[in-house]
Amino acid sequence: MFRVPRRWLSSPPLLTVASVALLLGARWLIGFRPATGSPASAQFVAKVEWVTWVSLAGFALALFVFMFGLGLRIVLRPGLAWGLSETPSRRRYGYLTVAALFAAALCVVIFAAKPYPAVTQLPVQHMVLRSRGIVAAGYVTMIPWIALVWLAHGECAALKRRAEALPAGGMAPGQPAAEVFQAAIDQLRQLWRLLTACVAAAAAVVVVAIVTAGALRAAFLAFAPSREKEYPASVVLLFGAFYAVLLVAVGLPLVISWRARARDLVERVYPWRLGARQGESWPADRAHLEETLHLNVGLLRNPLTILTVFAPVVTSVLALFIPGLSKT
Repeated sequence: MFRVPRRWLSSPPLLTVASVALLLGARWLIGFRPATGSPASAQFVAKVEWVTWVSLAGFALALFVFMFGLGLRIVLRPGLAWGLSETPSRRRYGYLTVAALFAAALCVVIFAAKPYPAVTQLPVQHMVLRSRGIVAAGYVTMIPWIALVWLAHGECAALKRRAEALPAGGMAPGQPAAEVFQAAIDQLRQLWRLLTACVAAAAAVVVVAIVTAGALRAAFLAFAPSREKEYPASVVLLFGAFYAVLLVAVGLPLVISWRARARDLVERVYPWRLGARQGESWPADRAHLEETLHLNVGLLRNPLTILTVFAPVVTSVLALFIPGLSKT
């Protein structure tokens, strides 16, 4: 049986072609047969605003598919790079199932809710299904990433228990626990990489969702310029705020938990109460470990915290300005 070599699957030309094909396919799916047959519909689907929304929605869908595949791959095959290599497979599959049920509940709510009146008035076939399908795709995209956040929380808790069971000053020369402490430090660094990926994935969903929502309002204003009050900017702002709250709820607690575990580990490895008996290099070694674990930067100035907390601010700015593009 013929098998495609693995190196072919990772070749840059094939990845480029696959990415373009995914983008074009997603755009075609979102914009498939939009016209209702009326002259007004034919005129509307030819407008730049509608084409812009279709293109942005197609990009969002393609991005969601890629992010979902990447997150699912990390959950199923975490490897050594993400700090989850010792996580039991039962826990990984269990968290993935719970996250899928959570996303399914959100999808049911979004499809069962009453559609926004302005969206239903656009002269486009199945417009509610198109717009809500993008939102549902965003929920589905976050399934593996939410599972990864839960798994990272579990690993942080396990690290705390292991660190508390080890003697203080374990990194001193000749200490038998030095290798165990080093393994914990390595895992913390791997979990930091995982946290960064999770927060970046959530931030990408927020930004893409709000840009798409802003473009949809711009399309409505192009269809009915005199009916701006029927689709106010506050609708897009609230839509972005909802995603922003989700981003903070997902990312910030995990950042705080990881930072607490890193601080606990530093205190176990280089406790200040032993510093006077460990020589002049003790404070420098402790400072170096704090820098390695990003503890030398305050929580509010940490890049990951900034991405988690201030992404909602960027979202709000986009919510306010993008709907006005149709007037420029």
